[in-house]
Amino acid sequence: MDGSGKTTLAKECAEEFKAVYVHAHTYRNIFHAFAIRNHHPVVCDRYLYDKVARMIYYRIIPYWLAKFLLKIIPVPELTEVLTTPYVLKPEITDYKKWEEIYNFIKAETSTHGSAEILP
Repeated sequence: MDGSGKTTLAKECAEEFKAVYVHAHTYRNIFHAFAIRNHHPVVCDRYLYDKVARMIYYRIIPYWLAKFLLKIIPVPELTEVLTTPYVLKPEITDYKKWEEIYNFIKAETSTHGSAEILP
């Protein structure tokens, strides 16, 4: 969600933990994060979960296929999901749909690692 502070928080976390910051919005950057993670701590701004969320939202894939993808995606050690109050972004009329999708992803991945929804 634009404007929720994801990039700012990710950069601050990377600096605090002396980690490599990766803006993982592209597949190339995501694979770069995988390549260096054994040598350096990595903070990813976005992840493959966001790709799955977009594919669900735009009806590119059904939920059953998303479940499969979520089972084969490498699991991060920690996942933080930021939410933006609707009042801050009134132009986003489908906030509830995005919330439903990310809750689905959280439920499907909660047994893989730790996940936290931050208000």
